[in-house]
Amino acid sequence: MKWWEKWYFGKSLRQKLSEFHGAGYEHVTIAELWEYCQWLWSKKKVQKKSDQRQLLQQVTPYDFFDYQQIQIRTHQESLQEMEDFSDLF
Repeated sequence: MKWWEKWYFGKSLRQKLSEFHGAGYEHVTIAELWEYCQWLWSKKKVQKKSDQRQLLQQVTPYDFFDYQQIQIRTHQESLQEMEDFSDLF
């Protein structure tokens, strides 16, 4: 994450992370949430930073975990090579 992205999106990311933690999803990190946002913005072709921040504020845990499941299913490693599934539960 670039310095200006931290400055512009930092507060929104921390607020969203706090919402996730308050809902019981304490293992989610800012880095994971940022990765999801980048994927989401590219998928929806959102260019304006203000629109990106607004979309970030609308993210739900269900959206995030759907993305996580897609990443696992498309990942090249087999299930035996993966070490820890605790963050999925």
